[in-house]
Amino acid sequence: MLRGSHPLIRRPVMSASLAARPSQTWRQRDPGARLPGERSVAEEAADIFADPDAFLCAPHPELGGRSPADCLTAGDEVAVRHLLRRIRYAPVA
Repeated sequence: MLRGSHPLIRRPVMSASLAARPSQTWRQRDPGARLPGERSVAEEAADIFADPDAFLCAPHPELGGRSPADCLTAGDEVAVRHLLRRIRYAPVA
């Protein structure tokens, strides 16, 4: 008997056609792409800061000294979104 198998437990059998086809329920999305209904970085910044333009133009240490605007121009929207969410949801000491 195979290790981990039990004679009373049946394992599900997947047909060859299902095994060969990629999953339709999960698709990897482009990390920089927005989901439908997801707000822009500027809208998220406006919810947090009184002057979102100042945040977007100022260098930030968590972005390696780059400004969020520089990161957005370089295509690193994910890093800016993560920073905004850390600022919004991080506990204040």
